[in-house]
Amino acid sequence: MSLQAIKYSDGKLQLLDQRLLPYEQVYLDVPDTTAAWQQIKDMVVRGAPAIGVTGALALAVHLISGGRGKQYSSVEACVRDIAATMDYLVTSRPTAVNLADSAVKLKAVAAQAASEPGATAESVTAAVVEAAEATLEEDIAANKAIGAAGAAALLSAVAARGRANARPGGKVTVLTHCNTGSLATAGYGTALGVVRALHEMGKLERCYACETRPYNQGARLTAFELVHDGLPATLLVDSAAAALMAQGKVDAVVVGADRVVANGDTANKIGTFSHAVSAQKHGVPFFIAAPTTTLDANLSTGAEIEIEQRPAEEITHFKGQRVVVEGIQVWNPCFDVTPGELIEGIITEEGGVPRDTATGKHKVADFMAARAQALAKVNGVNEVVNGVEANGTAAGTKSSSSSVSALDSAGVVSFLSARPDLAARVGPPGSEGGWTVREVGDGNINFVYIVQVWDITLQCNLRSAGDWVLRAWALGRSCTITGQRHPQLSAY
Repeated sequence: MSLQAIKYSDGKLQLLDQRLLPYEQVYLDVPDTTAAWQQIKDMVVRGAPAIGVTGALALAVHLISGGRGKQYSSVEACVRDIAATMDYLVTSRPTAVNLADSAVKLKAVAAQAASEPGATAESVTAAVVEAAEATLEEDIAANKAIGAAGAAALLSAVAARGRANARPGGKVTVLTHCNTGSLATAGYGTALGVVRALHEMGKLERCYACETRPYNQGARLTAFELVHDGLPATLLVDSAAAALMAQGKVDAVVVGADRVVANGDTANKIGTFSHAVSAQKHGVPFFIAAPTTTLDANLSTGAEIEIEQRPAEEITHFKGQRVVVEGIQVWNPCFDVTPGELIEGIITEEGGVPRDTATGKHKVADFMAARAQALAKVNGVNEVVNGVEANGTAAGTKSSSSSVSALDSAGVVSFLSARPDLAARVGPPGSEGGWTVREVGDGNINFVYIVQVWDITLQCNLRSAGDWVLRAWALGRSCTITGQRHPQLSAY
């Protein structure tokens, strides 16, 4: 049975205290968002996907324990509290983009539920709780897809280097860093999911796990998972990885990520950058395995990523006892940034991110734009996913070579006026010249336009997260254009 980092059932959340592993398996109750914030900050739970799921479920606990919506005086009060709660939780670990992504998605669910005719605080709460609870199964499904895609990409890269049959049975050896398995996710894992998939295929000869100083997630957690699940594994100190590669004992490196930006630069646990440099030196393919929620096309390069600094005591103390001299200064970044050109492939649950072979840069923005386009598939809709339009341009940029309208006030008017069913909700035919369009922010990375004429208002929300494109309402009626895997026009 796989380890469970997160246990949840109808408003009751427990987290496996990973600080005590491998000696003890203790689950801590998470009765409220204050406890959730502290436990995320203190690394009771860690790993970007697990942190994102924990944040979502902490909101569900907050809403259910408070009264399932009855605690709010109005729909507006409910929506405001949901937004404030998620904004608070995001401050616990700012580098992990999955937590911010959970916040964006759940606030959007709240806003959409609030726009429905006859919406109540109870109905908004129910919709948000349902979405939050779904994150558990969604993460596990995504991880298994990453594992399958990553295993195929890794074997292909090894074969391309002429090492397909270098080991008996065509098996491969893989080096990994930090913990990216069941303990870092809702289950199965990202980079360790790739290792699991290779093992299930009968293609894993050995997994080399780096100890991952200073918090020893590799030694305490990854080694624990590998032994628990019966995978062939060897533990080594971080500084030994280059020597291991030099001896030809590593066929590939696969690690997870806390944030991947537009050019493929990747923030991951400190020490990852060193492994990437060593891998390039020794001709070893280096892969990132991460869900699409970890991709952040809003940031151009890794230089823009906020790097969390951890307490000095993680280095100066061991089990509460000081082990270094008083007076020494400490630099303890939790993450480093690996340049995209050192990364052979970025593997997600939806496949690999394309790479420019000439520059070595990864086309994260293009990948997200193509994903948005696949989600939208509604003529004239230009969905924005993580700051990138479906036509691949930055949000708000006009593109003369694209048939997709630019995201601006004029584009919104054009979009609405070309659709009589929506235009009629703003004003009668021919009234477009009197429409006023106002762009407003919602405090996140969403694009919101207010279209108004006389006493009728139409609000257009273009979401970055990608599961719905346009919400419009007027005169107590609403029309939603959704962008799921099989998008359809839905009128309510």
